[in-house]
Amino acid sequence: SWAPSSIADSIPRCSTSSLASSSGKPHSDPKYKERRDKNNVASQISRKKKKQKVQDLEDRAQDLEGQNNSLRCKAAKLEAEIVQVREQLVAFMSSRNAAARVPV
Repeated sequence: SWAPSSIADSIPRCSTSSLASSSGKPHSDPKYKERRDKNNVASQISRKKKKQKVQDLEDRAQDLEGQNNSLRCKAAKLEAEIVQVREQLVAFMSSRNAAARVPV
């Protein structure tokens, strides 16, 4: 008779340390240690570069936000100045037109 456990029992078990050397001593290979050490250094450098890149982007974003606020303020002042100059122009043109209509 067929039973699920019999199939599971027939599957060969794998070693928990697939990186064990042929001598049976896990991680005793000097080349393996050298590769791991190089990889650890490369990983540290990569994480450091990523952290620096994120910091640089945050700094840039903060600078751009400051510039944006400054430019918004400048734009608002210029818009207010435009309104003022338009009002002066309308007043000037009105007074000029009124002076031209005065009979002499």
